[in-house]
Amino acid sequence: MFRKYSNIKLTIVISLVLLCTSFLGYFYTDDGFFASALWPAAGFSVGLYYTYGKRSILGIIIGALAAHLLARFLMFDETVFLSISYSIVFTGYIVIQAILFKRIMPDLEMHSDRNLLNALLYGVSAFIVSIIGGVISVSYIFITNSSIGFLNTLINWTMGDFFGILIFGVAVIFSNIYDSKIIKTKKNALMSGLYIASFIVFSYIIFSETFVNFTYVRFGFLFMLLYFAMSFFFSYRILLTINCIYIIMYQLFLTTTSTETNLGYLILSLNFYLLILSTVAVIIRMVLHNLETRNSLLSKSNKRLEEVIDSTYSLLKLSDDLLNPNSKMGENYIKRMFTIATKIFDYYDTASCYIKGFDKVTYIDAIGYDVDYLNSLDWDIDGFIWEMEKPMHIVKAEKRLKGHVKNTYQQYNERYDPIEESIRFGIYIEQDIVGAMSFDILEKSGKKFQTHHYESFASFQKLMNSFFEINSLNYKNNNLKNDIVLSLVRTLELYDHYTGGHSEDVAYMSGQIAERMGLPEEEIYNIFWAGIVHDIGKIGIKSEILNKPEKLTLEEYNIVKEHPVFGYDILNKSEALKDIAKLVRHHHEWWNGEGYPDGISKEDIPLGSQILTVCDSVSSMATKRPYTIVKSSYEILQELKLYKGIQFSPKVVDEMIKFIEEGKLDWYYEHK
Repeated sequence: MFRKYSNIKLTIVISLVLLCTSFLGYFYTDDGFFASALWPAAGFSVGLYYTYGKRSILGIIIGALAAHLLARFLMFDETVFLSISYSIVFTGYIVIQAILFKRIMPDLEMHSDRNLLNALLYGVSAFIVSIIGGVISVSYIFITNSSIGFLNTLINWTMGDFFGILIFGVAVIFSNIYDSKIIKTKKNALMSGLYIASFIVFSYIIFSETFVNFTYVRFGFLFMLLYFAMSFFFSYRILLTINCIYIIMYQLFLTTTSTETNLGYLILSLNFYLLILSTVAVIIRMVLHNLETRNSLLSKSNKRLEEVIDSTYSLLKLSDDLLNPNSKMGENYIKRMFTIATKIFDYYDTASCYIKGFDKVTYIDAIGYDVDYLNSLDWDIDGFIWEMEKPMHIVKAEKRLKGHVKNTYQQYNERYDPIEESIRFGIYIEQDIVGAMSFDILEKSGKKFQTHHYESFASFQKLMNSFFEINSLNYKNNNLKNDIVLSLVRTLELYDHYTGGHSEDVAYMSGQIAERMGLPEEEIYNIFWAGIVHDIGKIGIKSEILNKPEKLTLEEYNIVKEHPVFGYDILNKSEALKDIAKLVRHHHEWWNGEGYPDGISKEDIPLGSQILTVCDSVSSMATKRPYTIVKSSYEILQELKLYKGIQFSPKVVDEMIKFIEEGKLDWYYEHK
């Protein structure tokens, strides 16, 4: 709750808490000795030291000592020496109790189960430190006042501390573990305020016995309902508040007006009931917290499963990429693999991915670091370990880092926290090391890599490098297939003297227009390759017709019009090319239905074919053909506008007009 407070601020807060709770304890007297019924300060000091350790010592000492001095000077008729000596001894024993409890009791925050064994250990620890505190305090009292009954006083004192630690200690500890720093919303603050006000009113009515028949004896069980409500809707902080209200109210009203002859027994029963109420509330809150935690873990597991599924899908999709190990595509592959790794693994604080250059290290992605800043540092490439066929688990990684960064380490250290551990592994392409990934744990986190973390990274490294080999092989195979197709198309262009380079022009423009229209990647791919092979059906037409310098006869023209069908028949024989075949068949259809071979119109024409029609015409106008001259971009624009909605799809024409007006067509032919 106060973990981020400075030492001074924390000391002030703890001093005030111990001042109030220690002074409150002085109201519980039985046979003339305080702490015989309940000592709240024992619980608060144990809980605060358990949570904040040595940071809380000064605050506990100041608060407790001030409360003891103030109470003894005001409430006891004794010498100044006795008041001061008692205050010092009582403050000292409460500090000893807090330190001993932390040493005996296991770390609750580190044990997520918090089962019955922990509860038993807590009770045993509380009892042990209560006895030790009682022995110290009562022994000193006995030395200064031998008339007291040592054993009886020791029992009463131990019981007071024990109740205080059980009722308040666990609530303080759990409040610091689970309660947020602040009440998050005005609604929560209002609800908490109304609940506390209601508890005060109810406590006053029932302990003061304002109404004759509405007494603690008859209706004290209603407190159970209020504590149930607290456990379901409010925090441990509220539990501490109502526990304090409970004991203040019964001390102010019930014990002062009670006709009970054995007041000690009445106080004991009240405190025992409070212990039951508080314990039930804590148990219910623990159960609810465990349910919330399990639901949270389930939700997190579902999210992690989705991430893993998504990452697996991304991993499989990598095999569809054209990955060239000798180009930026290889770098993109490594970067994508790093992204997948950061989704699959979550046990790290920072991570980075870098590639090996000829004489430098280049960072390409990172979590927790600025990539541009890392690349600005003076890295010693010779200091890096690259040949990592298996992951390396590096302990005290910061020392190794100093050797990597050379003279810029001080600058780096001022910006980033020191690294405690790292797991690093190499990235290979065909047996050549090209880069590495590093997953780090910072010193401040207190975490440690375990064996299963190392094994997970080792499996991922094997998978990653295997996938790259597969993708690299796919790249080579795809290149081979692409080269074969282009060779066939270029052979056709030798067969048709007037279309040299035309197919590649149409493919380029079609791909650009399809991309500008926001079509899916797969559709863009199909349209591009349909552009490459759109005239492949001309292979079925006699060369003398295709290359005839004179104007074609009607019969010859009708033969040429069959080439989309011939192309469709060739491509449709392959299951993988059926979609492309359909685009090729309809690339001479007109928007108004006067095209060929099927005479379909408007949206019945596949969108890819609509794009091919426009790009085919633009390419024809931009290059020399029989009986035509090369048209300028302006003339092409006029032609497109003239035949928009007649021969050409309006939306495709609009996109092509923008393409030409942006100078993209001229740029292409200038750099071709």
